[in-house]
Amino acid sequence: MVSTHSENSQQLIGLARRRAFELYLRSGRKPDAPLLAERKDIGSALAAAAADRGMPTSHYVWRTMLDDRVRRRHIEREGHVFARAEPPSGGPPGTEPNCRCWAEPYYGDPAIPDALQPLAHAYQTDTTGLAPWASIETLTRADGSIAHSVVLARDGTQIQSAFSGTLIARQITLATGEVVRVDTSGGVQSIYLGSDPRPLFQSAWTAHGPRVIRARRHLAFLGDEQTLIDPDVEGDPYASAREPYGIPILPNLGGLIALALVSLHSMLRAAPASQGLGEKDEPVLAIKAWAVNGNRQPVPVLVGSLTEEQLRQHCRFLPDVQNWTDDAAALLADKKPILPERTWGSLVHGVIKRTIDALKKSSPFIYDSLRPEISFAPNITGPVPYGRKGSTRLDVVEDRSEEEGVLCDYDVKTGREGLTVSRLKEIADRLSKSYPGITIYIIEVRPRL
Repeated sequence: MVSTHSENSQQLIGLARRRAFELYLRSGRKPDAPLLAERKDIGSALAAAAADRGMPTSHYVWRTMLDDRVRRRHIEREGHVFARAEPPSGGPPGTEPNCRCWAEPYYGDPAIPDALQPLAHAYQTDTTGLAPWASIETLTRADGSIAHSVVLARDGTQIQSAFSGTLIARQITLATGEVVRVDTSGGVQSIYLGSDPRPLFQSAWTAHGPRVIRARRHLAFLGDEQTLIDPDVEGDPYASAREPYGIPILPNLGGLIALALVSLHSMLRAAPASQGLGEKDEPVLAIKAWAVNGNRQPVPVLVGSLTEEQLRQHCRFLPDVQNWTDDAAALLADKKPILPERTWGSLVHGVIKRTIDALKKSSPFIYDSLRPEISFAPNITGPVPYGRKGSTRLDVVEDRSEEEGVLCDYDVKTGREGLTVSRLKEIADRLSKSYPGITIYIIEVRPRL
């Protein structure tokens, strides 16, 4: 059951009061007002410094690729917390030439417990009916970093998130009542089903992108028709649906996980501030194909965001695709009010394709990895001619499968509808057949008009 706005407000406000009470128990008195004011001023200064850089936090954790190409002093900084206002020698991650390190957000101030920080409560609703969310409720620290948020999507899905240090704990309650939990900490993301204390699988960020590091005997394949659930989990929420051998089953677990991750991806895109994202963070959904019984089955292994440094490592042409999309939309801006939405979108896609084709012709070496308007068909390896019956057309694909084991699918959107589960399945199925064993990033690109 989805909580009401009033219940969410009481939970968030109650959390702030509990933190104040914890402080009272520790010190025996309330914090001095001047002390709080001083800390608030410091936090405001740090928040302003972070805002200038488009960052969601005043502190970050230094992360490296952990391979033999990383500088020694950067290896020594791995896992250490730094203030954005006081960068170490050489600058923050990604500053020095060819640096592949990145800054993982650290929510809060390691020197000031959350119990000592004033939390600002905010609530907003969408009255236009155009946003995918109906309401957003947040608790924000004085340094500008988000502590908690509750987002109610227009379809009834609710996403509750808690941000503390390097931990981001999210609970996604679908409109149908199923619950999927997504915890991310220290570069590791864990996916849980319902109240099950054991993760379905865990993924970690590596030099070659996300990799599944631990999994139950069955992953959440997108093509599942029914899924066996481990019978030894106490309190199994699906224990009532059992086969004769006592093993519970759940129809299409892959579809359930996919729906939750697509919902989260939609919120990362539509309301980044409520999900702790900075201006330059790019929401992505990563998929990997696994070989099972001779068949390649795609699994969504990670949903989150890539930093600017990570994007340079894997999806280099995202800034260019974004600029080409903006230019195409600007070129056709005068036609938008008089054309149907779908027709205008098709024209934008056509301009983007012609732009990339011209660049590939003039500089084939530079743009060789880009594939505009490429089509794939079921059970066929490799691209097929445009318009083939049953084929799926992808807007722009960056093929870095040989050098990085990565494929970046730039899904250009010009209307209100975003990524759907059916579209996710379609993309994953087509690409996993033609590019076995690689990681596929699905990145939504919209005109910035």
